[in-house]
Amino acid sequence: MSNKLKVLITGGTGLIGSFLSKKLREEGHEVFLLSRSKKQIEGITKVYQWDIKRSWIEEGALAGKDIVIHLAGENIGEQAWTSQNRKRILESRTRSTDLLVQELKKESKLPKKILCASAIGFYGSSSEKVFTEQDGPGVGFAAEVTKQWELATDQFRSLGISCSQVRIGIVLSTQGGAMPQMMLPTKLFIGAPIGSGKQRMSWIHLEDLVDVFMFLLAHNVDGKLNAVAPQPVSNSEFMKALRKAMGKFNLAPSLPAFVLRLVMGERADLVLNDQVVSSQKLQDLGFQYNHESLEQALKDLLISSL
Repeated sequence: MSNKLKVLITGGTGLIGSFLSKKLREEGHEVFLLSRSKKQIEGITKVYQWDIKRSWIEEGALAGKDIVIHLAGENIGEQAWTSQNRKRILESRTRSTDLLVQELKKESKLPKKILCASAIGFYGSSSEKVFTEQDGPGVGFAAEVTKQWELATDQFRSLGISCSQVRIGIVLSTQGGAMPQMMLPTKLFIGAPIGSGKQRMSWIHLEDLVDVFMFLLAHNVDGKLNAVAPQPVSNSEFMKALRKAMGKFNLAPSLPAFVLRLVMGERADLVLNDQVVSSQKLQDLGFQYNHESLEQALKDLLISSL
């Protein structure tokens, strides 16, 4: 990637987008954001505004951009899955994509490629299967949202644009996502497994995830791609590794699954379901991880947060 690229990111102020935009700038690329609010951000060439509900994008947002990285979408785990919130979670992904497609049709010069966020929630849950990109969608709200999300982003190919759909696993970072929520009880010596603790988790260090997107800028990968580390672990193994990395021990019993379901409702599936996703396709493409093992990833994250 010796050539300087003009890259537009949607959802660029979120956890992934913030670190990705920093990496892009370090590599000499020019970064633009598409955001709901108009503001200046240090290092960002320009922040364009859009209003998904009104199907409006600020003029010039897509003009002359070499790459679009589409990360926009409300956090599926932050709010109760009421009918209203389900609609909002889904439409934050599908309507935003429809709007991009609509506006790209007006451009005389199209981006070289579009990189789209997706999620391993697409596969649903199985205690026996290791999911690959060849598997179809599972059942449940997370799987349905992700399926509709990918169907929406498939539209970019109808415009003749190469599209990579990155199915992201549990992102490990001390700056956001699930990990700080696991660290808090661990600090208080109550970092116990959830439910049986046997449910398996497919995770990825935030640095590696950013590098996956950078890798895709340099390689033509049209289609679906799992972005997970090669070594999934059980919830019990994760909590044990986290306690060790933090120098803590546990005084609490496991949190019963029924208690979590009482508190979170169907959202509890996000942490109780067993899901192992293969990273073989990514490895076969030649991607090199910085953090293959959980122990190494946690050590790196905790040291860098000091």
